[in-house]
Amino acid sequence: MPTTVFTLRIDDKLKQQLESLAAATQRTKSFLAAEALRVYLANEEWLLTEIREGQRQARAGMTVSGQEMDELLASLEVERKGSLPRPSGRQRQRDEPADAANMDAAGKAMSPRNQGRNSERQ
Repeated sequence: MPTTVFTLRIDDKLKQQLESLAAATQRTKSFLAAEALRVYLANEEWLLTEIREGQRQARAGMTVSGQEMDELLASLEVERKGSLPRPSGRQRQRDEPADAANMDAAGKAMSPRNQGRNSERQ
């Protein structure tokens, strides 16, 4: 893919972090900066798509009241508590469900990249 030069100003601390990571990973600063920009743009595009979809659903009346949501969450909590507790200190096995905080709206486990995004929104 053809490339082009792109210049930006960053603070000294960010530059030092970039240089340290480049040395540690044996990658160029340009590679790391471009990759960071790619990831950021992909996440922002995803977020905007999700916001627009939520707005579309709201306009179409696909909403629930606060009371309905409280009831749904309470029923999910009862279901979760009804399962056998895991012994403390034991790591979750690959086939066990992820914690609710790391689930997407469809109940699927999210990737670690998106788990951080999820916790920031709560």
